[in-house]
Amino acid sequence: MKNIKFELTENSIKWKGYTLYQIKACKAFTTNGGVSVSEGELGGWIEKEENLSQEGSAWIWDEVKVCGTARVAGNAEIWSNATICGNAKVYGNAKIYGDTVTGGNANVFGDATICGDARISGNARIYDNAEVWDAARIGGDTKVFGDSKVYGNADIWGNAKVSGNSTICGNAEVRDNAEVFGNAQIYGDAKVGGNAKISDYAKIRDGAEIWGNTTISDYAEIWENAVVRDNAEISGNAKIFGNAAIKGNAKVAGNAIIYGDAEIWGDSEISGDSKISGDAKIGGDAFISSPDNIITIAPIGKYKVSLTVFRTKNNSIKVSYNWDIYTLEKFQSVMNDWTEKEQKIVKAAIEILGGNE
Repeated sequence: MKNIKFELTENSIKWKGYTLYQIKACKAFTTNGGVSVSEGELGGWIEKEENLSQEGSAWIWDEVKVCGTARVAGNAEIWSNATICGNAKVYGNAKIYGDTVTGGNANVFGDATICGDARISGNARIYDNAEVWDAARIGGDTKVFGDSKVYGNADIWGNAKVSGNSTICGNAEVRDNAEVFGNAQIYGDAKVGGNAKISDYAKIRDGAEIWGNTTISDYAEIWENAVVRDNAEISGNAKIFGNAAIKGNAKVAGNAIIYGDAEIWGDSEISGDSKISGDAKIGGDAFISSPDNIITIAPIGKYKVSLTVFRTKNNSIKVSYNWDIYTLEKFQSVMNDWTEKEQKIVKAAIEILGGNE
């Protein structure tokens, strides 16, 4: 007689167009998780024998439903109200429970755990020791692996990769070709996309958005409504928050803090203990390594916007005004129709930075 692990009983239910049959153990065995299954014990519901492997210790309990071409194999364990459908595959030592739905062409394997109301779809791969719970959504061609954790209402899709000891939670979104690894954390309403790479102990939270080819590493933190995009690099203990925007090829490192409505672009490099705030606009070849390398003046001049005087990579001084970058010589003509008081204020700022040396 064929040495089978289970058989389909005559107990059946109609469910979403499928006829499912309750399974019954044909022999006693112990699952990989140490649960004893007795001979004759009833299990979950499957459409056909192919939905559950006769080999290994894989088992389904309670109101679990497996249908379509979905398959549970290896030493996988599934219980509660979980659904495995479509062409999904669950194997290895994976554990799935709660009201989860795993469908599409998704694969869950290794020692991965899926629970709560999580939804796994598309060609998603969840493996290693990854954990997904609450109402998290994972789809597309994403890969979640390592010891990573995804929970809350987090949404991961596209070709995104989440690995290491990283955490994605809250209402965070990770999509496109973005990669989150190391001990990085993405939470709140944060969004990470494009080809962005978030690593080490970096934290992205609140409504911050990360796009393009950006890299966020070390202990950098970005929060509130800050935006980092293009080819920008944020590292060290840098902190970006408020409505600040970092773009172009800009680099922010060290203990630099950028906040308010400040914007950094071009090939600018901000480092050291620099602090940039207000609505300062810095671009071009700016090189700011301390608070002494920059001065921002309150709304001034023809357009009544802030003006920023800063040092560059060749140690010269430039002026940023109304989105343009000027040498000191060229900026003299810009001030021609300004009041005498305004001109004196700007010249004093330039002198403080050593512009007349």
